[in-house]
Amino acid sequence: MTTRIQLVRAEHIDITKQERATAWRVLGRMVTGLTPEDQQAWNGLWNVLANLEAGEMSEISVHVDRFPPSHRRHMALESAIWHAQECFEDFDPGFRDWLKVGAGFVEWEVSAGLLVAKPRSTSYVDCDELTMRKFTARVLRFMRTERAAGKLWPHMTPRGRDEMVNSILKPFEKETPR
Repeated sequence: MTTRIQLVRAEHIDITKQERATAWRVLGRMVTGLTPEDQQAWNGLWNVLANLEAGEMSEISVHVDRFPPSHRRHMALESAIWHAQECFEDFDPGFRDWLKVGAGFVEWEVSAGLLVAKPRSTSYVDCDELTMRKFTARVLRFMRTERAAGKLWPHMTPRGRDEMVNSILKPFEKETPR
């Protein structure tokens, strides 16, 4: 799956030719096209973006292969929540589907005239690095809600739930590995 990024040119900012050349030199050293065709496309993208007028929009689609450390981190997060919870008997699909729906990681479908949330796939093919990072961030936010904690630990007081959530999430609320 690719990630769509919508861009809009902010208010017109005058930059000098020297500033533009410096920016391109830095980007050009950091990332280059693998093939001549890739380099031509890369140059073309920056030319399009540099020449947008204020308020003009453009959209790019990118696919960043999933990094194994990000995948392991997310799976460790799900596992930590799963092992601490006392509500679900089945990890997959029960718990995982609930977590995806709660985090809003869904596709919407119409079934029998009703709008239904269908959990999205997190397979390497269907979920690239940027999408996975976004999903992980959504899981972290969802787990901080009373809805999530109340479902997973119904017998606990709100304070006890907060302490439980804090103890589980603390190791995962760092920057996603590169």
